[in-house]
Amino acid sequence: MDMTRVGFGRMGTPGQIDQLWQHFEENGEMEAIAPEQEHDNPPLISPAGRVPASVENWGLI
Repeated sequence: MDMTRVGFGRMGTPGQIDQLWQHFEENGEMEAIAPEQEHDNPPLISPAGRVPASVENWGLI
């Protein structure tokens, strides 16, 4: 099985849905986190921590 829902670098472009967005749970509801710079890991750690992927795709690793 291939990883089909994964990206590298920023999570996406603000104002567009062109990559996967992070989510968090609040009061039993899932809320999206907009792909702003302050919501992501710093570029310095890109090789280790800037790979957005769906939970299903992380399970393939």
